Amino acid sequence: MKRTTLVILALIFSCGFLSAQTNFSIGVNGAYLSPTGDFGNLYKSGFGGLACLTYNVTENIQLSLGTGYSRFSFNNDQYNQMLRDFYSDYGTPPTVNISSNLKIIPVMLGGKYFFTNTAFKPYAGLDLGLHIVSVDGATIKVNGQTLDAVKGESKAATAWGLAVGFLYKVAPKINLDVNAKINGDNLETGTNFSTSGSGYSSSQSSNSTVTFISVSAGLLFEL
Repeated sequence: MKRTTLVILALIFSCGFLSAQTNFSIGVNGAYLSPTGDFGNLYKSGFGGLACLTYNVTENIQLSLGTGYSRFSFNNDQYNQMLRDFYSDYGTPPTVNISSNLKIIPVMLGGKYFFTNTAFKPYAGLDLGLHIVSVDGATIKVNGQTLDAVKGESKAATAWGLAVGFLYKVAPKINLDVNAKINGDNLETGTNFSTSGSGYSSSQSSNSTVTFISVSAGLLFEL
């Protein structure tokens, strides 16, 4: 009986020691998202949530595997202004109200380099992986005709992220994680306007890859 008790105590002690020495952490973040370029002309700022598993390779290097969900809604105000600017010489354009969301599920491998080993740890980070992007299709009615306004589709694209931020230890195993990041992938977004009539025609198009800035804050729990 005493021997059994000693074995159990030894196992408990070993598990506690391994737990104290673990290099793994779990993080959860909320993010504010601001689209840039032509993407920003079509979609408004959005919000997202992220979760990650991290592993400390050394005191200064941390690897991570993360995923999440982000959503942007269509920017009708900006789109209607673009319509007015383009059609200003051809009459009054219609005012449209497009209901479409663009959603991104990131699946990213990341690395961070910490510049200090104190309670306050500023860092720079790089993420590489995939964006699984889906767009809700939408139509509009112009002069009684139903026209496609936004093409609905889903695609996966290689993605990247460059971040600067900091960890701040708020409890023995809890860190506050705050960062700003520029994100992008190789999908293109843009606009295409055209008009024609008796003796004239005009068109205008603009395209750029999807990029957006995220500002996030959350907690990292050491295991």
